Amino acid sequence: MGRGGLDVASDVAWEFVLADGVFEGGLEKCADVGCAEPGEFFAPRSGWRRMAAAGPSVVLWFAGEVDGGVQGAVLEILKRLGAEEIVMEPGFSVRFLVGGRLAVGGARGGFAVEYQEADRQPGDDYSQVGTAPVGELAVWAAEAGRANEVAVASLALAIMRECGALVDFDGLLGPGGSVPGDESESRRREVRRFVESFLGRVFEVGYAMCGEEMRYVHVADAEFLSGWLESEHFHLFGD
Repeated sequence: MGRGGLDVASDVAWEFVLADGVFEGGLEKCADVGCAEPGEFFAPRSGWRRMAAAGPSVVLWFAGEVDGGVQGAVLEILKRLGAEEIVMEPGFSVRFLVGGRLAVGGARGGFAVEYQEADRQPGDDYSQVGTAPVGELAVWAAEAGRANEVAVASLALAIMRECGALVDFDGLLGPGGSVPGDESESRRREVRRFVESFLGRVFEVGYAMCGEEMRYVHVADAEFLSGWLESEHFHLFGD
């Protein structure tokens, strides 16, 4: 995720939702399903509607292997928060409809939690964190909207507290008015002062991109996300 989010030209996460709320689907290769263009899907059965990962998303870091204990914890968290129509797919991929406490504030539609091995590159800079992630758990909503953004963050926070994960914000967090995409040293100093005004731990991680370029993101613990979620500046995506 820190290298630029979902790659719709290769792996696209789809949900197919029937009128009665039963849903199935999964991670499909674009080439395998006859996409006319990257990100499009030809639904072969009438009455089904497409739900792509177009909503808010966030990635959680795990320093160790994500095993059955973590999967069980995630399922228990979903049940506790009132998620509906929970479907566990092969591997570690969980689909569900938002409900219960996650639906407070108007969140709606399909959500998912999916695991993959961390995409580490030789030039990545994890020096502030002290360790590189072994696994990543993506939490995402199919539909956009502020309420779904809060629901994704709330679910991520519950998983972090239970499983000891960190959150990758996929960019540098800053107050309103900061310049998106500006990763100069002066701006990094500015946003560093801003994020350090919150409780918890927040780290600056550099991802190696093409050539010698680096892309910087904030990675933080559960205490930071808890305060950030309550802040007037809250947003999931880095600027």
